[in-house]
Amino acid sequence: MIEVNSYAELRLTKPSKAGEVASLNRYYDKDSTFRGGGDFVGYLGTTTLKDDGGTIAVGDGFYWKRTINDPSELNVLHFGAKGDGATDDTDAFMRMYNWTKTWNANCVALPVRFPGGKFLIKPIDLSASEATFFGLLGDDSPLGSLPRTTIISDKSATPVFKVKARRTVIAGMAWNGQASADTVTNTGTITADLVSNNQPFFENTCIEGETVNIHCFRAQNTGGTVFKLLDTLDSKFDQIYTLYTYSRVFDVGWSNSPNGVWDHSTAIELSNANFQTGYGDATLYMPRVTQGILRNVWIEHTRNPGDLSDGGWTIDTLNIEDCGNPFNLNNARVVMRQIGLQSGAKISQDSASGRWLSTFEYGYRRDENHGTFMTGSLRVGYYSGYKVTNNTSTDNWYRLGQLFFPNANQQWIIELIGKADATSPSTTATSPVNMVGTGKTWINLQRLETVWADACHMGQPAVLDIRYSRVGTTYAVVWVKLAANSGDTMFNLKNTGPTRFDTGSCSLFQPDMSVVTDTTKMGTLKPAARFGLHNGLAGIGANEKGVVTLATTAGTPTNKTTPSGFVLININGTDRKVPYYD
Repeated sequence: MIEVNSYAELRLTKPSKAGEVASLNRYYDKDSTFRGGGDFVGYLGTTTLKDDGGTIAVGDGFYWKRTINDPSELNVLHFGAKGDGATDDTDAFMRMYNWTKTWNANCVALPVRFPGGKFLIKPIDLSASEATFFGLLGDDSPLGSLPRTTIISDKSATPVFKVKARRTVIAGMAWNGQASADTVTNTGTITADLVSNNQPFFENTCIEGETVNIHCFRAQNTGGTVFKLLDTLDSKFDQIYTLYTYSRVFDVGWSNSPNGVWDHSTAIELSNANFQTGYGDATLYMPRVTQGILRNVWIEHTRNPGDLSDGGWTIDTLNIEDCGNPFNLNNARVVMRQIGLQSGAKISQDSASGRWLSTFEYGYRRDENHGTFMTGSLRVGYYSGYKVTNNTSTDNWYRLGQLFFPNANQQWIIELIGKADATSPSTTATSPVNMVGTGKTWINLQRLETVWADACHMGQPAVLDIRYSRVGTTYAVVWVKLAANSGDTMFNLKNTGPTRFDTGSCSLFQPDMSVVTDTTKMGTLKPAARFGLHNGLAGIGANEKGVVTLATTAGTPTNKTTPSGFVLININGTDRKVPYYD
């Protein structure tokens, strides 16, 4: 084995015999970092192989071939890159890119690899012909927020990488666009004319289906779109971090190609990402994306967080903080959960003009720890609710809980379902209470100058008595007395006040359901026992004195002395004949 100091020297060093091994110490002479080296095997004679500046070194009557056990061992340093952030490494990139296309016919999906360092790459346009694969891999740091490989902008207006690739992988890299803008004087959206340079990072012009996977990527100081894509499918963007962006980070569009009806993009999953201090017209510009997934994404201190309108999205754990304009989900079908909106951030779900989806597709569902909101239908097997159980041999009081009334004239309605006992029907009913198949109680509470309540029942309810207390003017606590051995009593609540989806200080029920051991600590107010059913003109009801109330239109019979007939009404257990007149 011989030692060779540089790649240039290797081209001048003739092997003493075929098969001699040369250890290349470094690519460039006097490079104190000793990078780009490796082992080469020497051959005598001429060759049709071209000197590629990295794996083949051709001399006069001899040549050397680099020993390659695994193509992942090579990176742009082995093709002459310096990675100092100042030297133009574009030629070294192209040397490695060309090598990836010819190294092995059985291994065509080879990326261009970068080690840790800063690399100045000037615009490269590979979009003249379609490629099966294009890849950019930085170092293997698993931390997406701090990749050790950085591409430096040359501050031109042309994308650093423009390709026409059916499949793309970009991982372990950072992009420094070296752009700046006056965001203090210019308080609105920062447009291209307000930025020091507008260089985009990556553009893929492949139509009718492009797959793009981006992993562990950071962008900062960007003046042009970071990723411009179209007609996506099966694409994943994971661990994406941005800071001080004056442009779009993702710009995903469509070609309108009639071959396959590419009037949209599809199948994008964006996960584990943090976008900060964005000033462009949209950090995420991805309208008309169907089958989209957003998971564990944070957007903060951004003037226009994004446009995901007219698409279909599943959004799981999205936080938007201190953003000047709403996150645009107009005209979209969306299922989302665990959404955090802080410091005035908002989501827009308006029905805007120019709808793209079918009228019957639109809908929105949001699931949170504090509630669920949906615009579509709901089909359930059965309803349940809060449950209080009395399987003891005594009638017991239970503290249902405390209710908060944030708004004036707000109502809470508590509906309890539970039967007092296990009696079966044996005779004809002689009382409205004698409905052995059910027992229901409604407790209606309203906030006026303070909280007032009334209650009514149906059948034979387990609720024997009710008490409530006022806590200030906006709170009330409710107790119910349940019959011995009444078993389970289920209850649900409705209210007219704001939910957590509307405001931070929202309607609130704090359940308790504990059995009362000291009745002196209960509330003393009893709801008015009232019932009424009417149509606004006539009706029937009952008051707290035990009197049936009736409202109807007065009539004047022509014969006031002789009734036209009698109707049979059971009054307090006895059938009575009540006359009626013509």
